[in-house]
Amino acid sequence: MNQTIRFIKLRPDAIAPKYAHDGDAGLDLHACFELMAGYEGLDVQVGDPPVLIDTGIAIELPRGFQAEVRPRSGWSKRGLWVPVGTIDCTYRGSIGVIVSSVHGCHVVKPGDRIAQLVISRVETVTLIESAGLSQTARGSRGFGSTGTGVDT
Repeated sequence: MNQTIRFIKLRPDAIAPKYAHDGDAGLDLHACFELMAGYEGLDVQVGDPPVLIDTGIAIELPRGFQAEVRPRSGWSKRGLWVPVGTIDCTYRGSIGVIVSSVHGCHVVKPGDRIAQLVISRVETVTLIESAGLSQTARGSRGFGSTGTGVDT
């Protein structure tokens, strides 16, 4: 099924999100910022605080949908970390991407593909406080408890 989603460019130099290949799950998001005179790009180094990079794009998600900003595997492999971020259907501001370096120094330039946007349906639920939960074989074991021999 193909859902139509409206977007706007908030800056004339913004690049529209697009799929790199037919069948991809994520639309590429591009950095959109002005370079300061004498700079090649934005330096992101280990130990620096996280940086918010603008995309210059806003989207209009229909009710029942959400979007996630996710890392691109190529940047991640080189040590540029992008945490997952959620965009709710009521948000109409510019999509920003938080980046930090976990290894090395990275130069992010305007137009670089810095993250991907994955759009999906959302199920809303009603939470009910309870005195207890049903029992399962796994119970409360998590964080590496399946196949590692470590129960935490």
